[in-house]
Amino acid sequence: MRRLDWLHILQQSRQWILLLCVSSGFFIFLAWVAYPDTFKLLVLTMLIFTFVTIDWEKTIPYIFSDDDEERTYKTHRFSLKCKTSDFKYIPMLKAICNHDIGVRPSIFHRVHFININRKTIFHIYDDRGCDLLATSPETIRDVYDKYNDWILDYDRNEIDEVFK
Repeated sequence: MRRLDWLHILQQSRQWILLLCVSSGFFIFLAWVAYPDTFKLLVLTMLIFTFVTIDWEKTIPYIFSDDDEERTYKTHRFSLKCKTSDFKYIPMLKAICNHDIGVRPSIFHRVHFININRKTIFHIYDDRGCDLLATSPETIRDVYDKYNDWILDYDRNEIDEVFK
């Protein structure tokens, strides 16, 4: 294959190369925060996992469609099935909150914690707040009762109506 052919292939594949680099970089950061003792082994495992599990043909629409009228952006989704005992989630939560205030380490990605057993989704969007979703109000009633004063005023009526 000629040199120009390789350049053309690289040029046509640049979005996938960038995706692989960004996703691998994110997984490497998480490995470094969660498992500093076994970092090298985890990096190798995560790189292999990332490469093998990416669905190279399937993408979903950009999550902020109003910002993408020309449809040039794509959303890529990655997941890791694990238990809370498998990683140090407290440093990860702190890193998510650190992004807006410019403190390191920080994470600039949307990270959702999904509890399959409780059927809940937990998402910290920045240092000011989080969302907790559930398939049933009863699943998270204890959280609603305990942290009711944390509910933002503009959400209060709608949330209170759910828990009546």
